[in-house]
Order: sequence, then C-alpha cells, then structure tokens
Amino acid sequence: MRPTAVFLAAVILSSTLCVESRALNADASAGGCSVTIFAPDWIWQGETINIMAVARNNSASDAKLAVAAACEAGAEEVFIMPQPSDVSTVVPAGGKVRLAISGIRVLPNARTGISTLSIHVASGGDLARIEYPVSIIRGSLVEKGMWSILLPALVAFLWSAALLLVLPRYSERGAWKRPSAVFVPEGESHPVDTPTHERTTA
Repeated sequence: MRPTAVFLAAVILSSTLCVESRALNADASAGGCSVTIFAPDWIWQGETINIMAVARNNSASDAKLAVAAACEAGAEEVFIMPQPSDVSTVVPAGGKVRLAISGIRVLPNARTGISTLSIHVASGGDLARIEYPVSIIRGSLVEKGMWSILLPALVAFLWSAALLLVLPRYSERGAWKRPSAVFVPEGESHPVDTPTHERTTA
C-alpha cells in the first residue's frame, strides 16, 4: 500500500474514532472588561469543579471586576458551593488578569444528569450572566484511597501467579540433589582429574 493511502486512511480513522473535547468556553463583557470563562462541562460524583476566568481591560482606566458562581434552581441538591464563591480584583488599564473559583464540590450521591450553575461577571455597574450546565457522571466504584492498597496487592498477585506458572518449566522436584555431570574436555575420553593436595606429617 502506498504511503499516501496509509496516511489518508489514518486521518479518516482518527477523525472517526476521536472523541470531541468537552469543556465550557464562554465569553462575557462588563464595564469595558472582556472575560473568558473556562470550566469542565462534565464531572464525576464526589469530585471538585474549578472555574478559571481570564479578564482583559479594554478601557483606558483601571476597572474593578468581580466573578461569582451560583446554583440555579434544583442544583443545591447536587453542589456544595465554596465560601466565598466569588473573587474580585482590579484590572489595570490595558492589562489582563486570571481569576479562579475553586472548590465547587459535587455530592458523592448526587443525581446523575445535567445540573446547572451560573457564572456572574460584574464591572463598572454592568452585570453579565453565563449559564453553566454540568453533566454529572456516576463516580468510581472504588474510592481513590483504596487503590493504594488494591493496586500493590494486584501486582503482587500477578507476579506470584506468573512465577508459579513459569518456574516448574525450568526446575524439577529434587533436581538439586542429583550430582552434575563430569566435565570431559573436547577430544578426550576421560574426565579431567582434579589434583589433590595431601598434607603429610613428619
């Protein structure tokens, strides 16, 4: 097969099998500041969501900026919001800053499906709101702390099983009791005599 055909086949296969990257990437503006929000749009039960905001001040003067996260109706049964759940800073004229809201925890027994948060951006008396739907996925069956116990035990079990299967092929019962064969040099018909040194006493 020609290299070009192989390359085209690989491109088509990768485009078919690749999974779309999923994340919130939303823009908002308030009081001369443009803000881009980055956050995951799916999360496991019991895990934590972190939201990052990148703000740029497009005006000629400094601007005070605040970013906050809140639960929409019904989401209080899914999320535990950090205290406080908002951050604020002063963005210099023509400057850019990064803000983060961390610690939005999903309850371990939260219902699966889509739950909605909202992100509010305020600056210079203007307020912008971004709707933030999050897909809640069932959490892992094994807790993270248990992996530190189960993983070494699994590795030890696999190595033990491998040794039990392989070692009998290279050894026999009682093999260490049988004397080894006498070494006979090539071209000779009798074994090499090992010189002995006897100690004589006067």
